Amino acid sequence: MKAGEIAMTTTQRNAPIVVSTDFSEEAAIAVERAAQIAQRLDAPLYVFHVFNSGVWASLKNIYSSALWTGTDLAVTVREQLAQTVADLSTRYGIKAIAESETGSVTEKITSFVRSSGARLLVIGGRSENWVADLLVGETALQLISQIDVPVLVARNDPAHPPANLLLATDFSEGAQRAANVARRLFRTASLTLLHACLIPFEGRMRLAGATEADIDSYRRAEREKAEAEMDKQIAALGGDRAEGIVAWGVPTPVILQQAATGTDMIVVGRHGGGFTNERLLGSVARNVLFHATCDVLLAP
Repeated sequence: MKAGEIAMTTTQRNAPIVVSTDFSEEAAIAVERAAQIAQRLDAPLYVFHVFNSGVWASLKNIYSSALWTGTDLAVTVREQLAQTVADLSTRYGIKAIAESETGSVTEKITSFVRSSGARLLVIGGRSENWVADLLVGETALQLISQIDVPVLVARNDPAHPPANLLLATDFSEGAQRAANVARRLFRTASLTLLHACLIPFEGRMRLAGATEADIDSYRRAEREKAEAEMDKQIAALGGDRAEGIVAWGVPTPVILQQAATGTDMIVVGRHGGGFTNERLLGSVARNVLFHATCDVLLAP
């Protein structure tokens, strides 16, 4: 087994994919992406909906009652789920199962992912509505802090499976695990590892009397160190279809700038200390989720 690699047991290989849907256009993208992954991995797919009666009651109060037929909404949800899984089973040749529960979205999704033994959770995301992006991002952050499986926020056109993955790395064990997760889920995709290089307290160094030559020397040393670490991480992945980039700058802008050059999915993993022991993921993950227009995979 290569360094940093996580063995996959037979149980894990047969573990299902779970996709959460609220029947919106954004959720439909997530459902299609999840079905593609389930087909490729020969895994069962759970299509999961959390019914929140309070939300439906609010909608009835906001919109004209003439728009509502009086049909039992819980029955409508079950019928829609049944149609969805039947369609997926036919088009993708997979075992698709409909499941629904009533209650808090985050709590019910977390509980279902744990009880089902899922290997991946897929949720939808929007890139044009900042309010929706914020809500989806915070939901994803809460979920990844409570479950031990990757969370994929799907935004791209599902007609085009991800071919180019960008992994934000700090060379930690968490980043190595994230790379292995991405490799297992998207075996044929190319993988680019990106490290944002900085000298801590560069401004204070100038105030303390450091010359530009001193700072340039520190920069070269830091870059050389990062390039050596990058070579090690790529070697640990086998070097197959993987390349490394060391860029100078603050992580989030560097990641988003590189992603704009043709990335289909950004992969973000835990730092060595579990995101510095924060309850939610760090600021890099939050900012990437908020600003990225492509799929984002959060790896535990």
